[in-house]
Amino acid sequence: MTARSGRGTARASAAAGGRGLAAALPWVLLAAALILAFAIRIRLLDLPLERDEGEYAYAGQLILEGHVPYGDVDNMKLPGTYYAYALIMALFGQTPRGIHLGLALWTTASALLLFALGRRLLDPLAGAFAAAFFAILSASFSVLGLAGHATHFVVLPAMAGCWGILWPGRRERLGLAAAGLAFGLAFLMKQQAAAFALFGLLFVLWKSRGDGWRSAATKGSVFSLGVAAPYVLLCAYLAAKGVFPNFWFWTVTYARDYVAVVPLSYAGRIFVENFAEVTSWNAGAWAMAAAGAVIFFVRGRDREAKVFLAGLAVFSFLAVCPGFFFRSHYFIVMLPAVGLLAGAGAAALPAPEAAGGRLGRARGAWAAVSVAALAIGIVAWGAPLFAWDTTRVSRACYGTNLFPESIEVARYIEANSSPSDRIAVLGSEPQIYFYAHRRSAARYLYAYALMESHPYSGRLQDQVIREIEAARPRFIVLVRVAVSWLARPESDKRIMTWMDSYLPLHYDVTGLARMVGGGPTQYIWGQEAAAAAPGGRDDVVVLRRRD
Repeated sequence: MTARSGRGTARASAAAGGRGLAAALPWVLLAAALILAFAIRIRLLDLPLERDEGEYAYAGQLILEGHVPYGDVDNMKLPGTYYAYALIMALFGQTPRGIHLGLALWTTASALLLFALGRRLLDPLAGAFAAAFFAILSASFSVLGLAGHATHFVVLPAMAGCWGILWPGRRERLGLAAAGLAFGLAFLMKQQAAAFALFGLLFVLWKSRGDGWRSAATKGSVFSLGVAAPYVLLCAYLAAKGVFPNFWFWTVTYARDYVAVVPLSYAGRIFVENFAEVTSWNAGAWAMAAAGAVIFFVRGRDREAKVFLAGLAVFSFLAVCPGFFFRSHYFIVMLPAVGLLAGAGAAALPAPEAAGGRLGRARGAWAAVSVAALAIGIVAWGAPLFAWDTTRVSRACYGTNLFPESIEVARYIEANSSPSDRIAVLGSEPQIYFYAHRRSAARYLYAYALMESHPYSGRLQDQVIREIEAARPRFIVLVRVAVSWLARPESDKRIMTWMDSYLPLHYDVTGLARMVGGGPTQYIWGQEAAAAAPGGRDDVVVLRRRD
């Protein structure tokens, strides 16, 4: 063999290796990200439920027992996430472990669908980036991603709807109806998902722009009927069960006033503060999405992909905006767009074909920087993710919220009451009902709405007082933590006046869970609890009815 032929063989081998790397990289990146995110969630399966999870779990528990939403529980949220929790608990058990396992599988399915979406819309590497960014960022503490928020449950049906509007299939109208149905299910998970449905409708009309207005109107109508179907069926079901007026009040009348609480003049400041929290150590990943958007819209040639990605990004942001609260977990619905834009940047760089089948320097650099951006966030949160126990993680995420303590309090109540006994929680800790497997004496599960400045606060307080007095709950749990009430100077505090007079007349202190500095929580039961309870704060007091 000559030297020249040897060099040719070496170059051919190197080229073959480069082509192999280009082909394998998307799958390696996808697998690594999904395994890492799933491993993080699996290690923290026993993370104590926070209050939103507690509400969903308790409502799901009631559904599994045959109860109807808005018949026993009042809340402004639509019931899709309640049913998702009921399904998860039916499969994996009524425990934090079962709920978080279901969440891990749900988010993994969302990431895989996002990979399929990005792969077909752009290319396999872009799909892998989209899935990797979503999987890692959605498990981040910066968006409270380890908790099963409704925003997690929006993503999967919303991405299924996106698939349907891009590729409705041979039977186009049926495919558009199915896509609309998926967006309609996303809306049932959380009202803010209406922004995704509107995006879907506008994109369908845009795609039909060359078919004539009759065709566009027909396709838009078919899609819209699919969107409306889940909500219409839900309304019909609740009407048949006799709870529709209550459902309408909470999810429309009250919800409309709730989202008007924050003045528009405050929106910018709240957004800046909360977005800084959301990005924090993941700022590099968000920056890659921004850079990807710029590169793709400058270099990319696929007009449909540009319109789709721009629309998805804009309407994902609009889904975060209602009420101008901009809470951390609201941004989860933006993460699919963030991932797809990061992938779009890679897709706009020279393709492997232009680099002789190899990955190419530009794409290789993009991949390296993207992985580094994701790794920074993981390393920054390394101790909580990989070393701390679940109680310490909960405290790091939620501060003085007594989520770990709710488990012990509920265990005591369950052991000292019968399944038919009612209990009441004066605070915003519905997870206690779920853990204790006991029904709430009051229909409304939070103290927040009682303290808010809206026309219904006094009426709601009177309702809670009447229901507790009528039910004579075996136990009352008094949560003396400021973040469980969020009382304002202007709040109507009649329920607090009632508590000061009613509770001493009918209840004795029988338990106390108190945080002590940075140390472990003190649990005191029986007569010792009565002696220790007066004047406390950052604690939970358990009271037993004496008559």
